Amino acid sequence: MMCNLRSFSILLLLMMSACAPVPVPIGYYNNCAMDFADSLNRYTMRFSGSKSIVDAKDYICSEMRKHADTVMVQSRKVQLNDTLSVTLNNIMCMFNTDYRDRVLLYTNYDQNPFSGDTADCASGAALLMSLSRYFAERDPGCGIDIVFFDGRFAYLNDSTINGHLRYCLGAQAWAEDNKEIIPQYQYGISVMHPAHKDACFVIDGNTNHFA
Repeated sequence: MMCNLRSFSILLLLMMSACAPVPVPIGYYNNCAMDFADSLNRYTMRFSGSKSIVDAKDYICSEMRKHADTVMVQSRKVQLNDTLSVTLNNIMCMFNTDYRDRVLLYTNYDQNPFSGDTADCASGAALLMSLSRYFAERDPGCGIDIVFFDGRFAYLNDSTINGHLRYCLGAQAWAEDNKEIIPQYQYGISVMHPAHKDACFVIDGNTNHFA
């Protein structure tokens, strides 16, 4: 089992080198992820609770249902501060559901309302969407769960409760509802902002302050 997981991890790292022509045996096209990124970026202002992010959620679900064994949406109303709440929608896609040993791949698909395109996060979601075809056609020797989190940026400047900043609310809600399956994960891999090895990004104010 460990050999299969190790092979899977190596394969994933190779496929994440999306800007270099890496040969993949199923005819994977390097522009596939870019096509998904272009489509996701049409849903501008993907802020948690907005119509745009609901539309993006529906688009991701429609594409992932073509390949995943199971696609589920977890909707959770969360409190941003003492007076404001918002409904978050996490998307969980499962491949090879018969396997108990599983690998978790995750990203977020909401957009930061306080910074520019560097925090858009479409690239991570697009890459995982493109990998779904591979997981459907070839057995990596373990179960694969891909989760698209809403609510990473679901906070306001005053979104604190009892003095604690509220952040990554979608991931917290998902973890609370999936305590039974979490011990099955052999690895958890965060897929955020994949890019060319020489890519340069402008550092927004929040990243510069908190990261």
